[in-house]
Formats: sequence, C-alpha cells, structure tokens
Amino acid sequence: MSMGHSACTAWTISDEDCAKVCKKAWKNMVLALGDKNMTLDEAAEQMDVDEPLPDYISSAIAGFMHEFSKKTGLSINLGWHNSAEDGDIYDDVRGHFWDLGGVTYMTAKAKKLGKKIKFSTWVSFG
Repeated sequence: MSMGHSACTAWTISDEDCAKVCKKAWKNMVLALGDKNMTLDEAAEQMDVDEPLPDYISSAIAGFMHEFSKKTGLSINLGWHNSAEDGDIYDDVRGHFWDLGGVTYMTAKAKKLGKKIKFSTWVSFG
C-alpha cells in the first residue's frame, strides 16, 4: 500500500469559546487536568493512541462534552492532529481540537454559535 497525504476536515470551535459556552464544566475539566499537570494536547494525544487516561480526567472531559451537547444540541469530540509529523504547515488544526457534529450545514442550533464555529482543514500522512 502506498503512502500519501489525505484531506481531513472538521467544524471546530476554540477552547476560549468552549469555555464561554460551558463555564462550570470547562473549569472542572481544566482543574482535573491540572491535578496531573496535564494539558489538553497531552490528553487528546493519549486518547488518539488509545492510552488510558486517569478515570477522573476521562470523566471530566466526558462531563464537559455532555454539558456542551446538552446546552447546544450539537455533539462535540476532542481530537488530536500532529501537524509536524503527519500534516503540513497549512493545516488549520495543530495539536488538540474540538470537533463539532451536526454542523454539516448551518442548522438553527449551529447558528446560535455563529462565528465561533470554524470549518477547519488539514492533511494527514499515512
């Protein structure tokens, strides 16, 4: 099988905007990560390669995603992209990113988030 770059896309939202949408759940997640001196990049990378996270960190991340979905009606997932090793300098995402589901077109629920939502592109080598 040959190797090459493939196109990847996602509707994304920034950490800052996530924090504004779900202040309490975001704060709980950040505090849980801080207990282990872990960043969101480190957590997302571990999840990407199926390395287990401490239960309370997994629960805090899941809690944030649940609250975000409950508040917005849109699903959200934590993703990871290593643009230095698997991507390109033109990638819109580097490290962790929040991938929104249910935003293929601007639904009424998605429109509530307005310009906070960004359609991001990157390439992945493999």
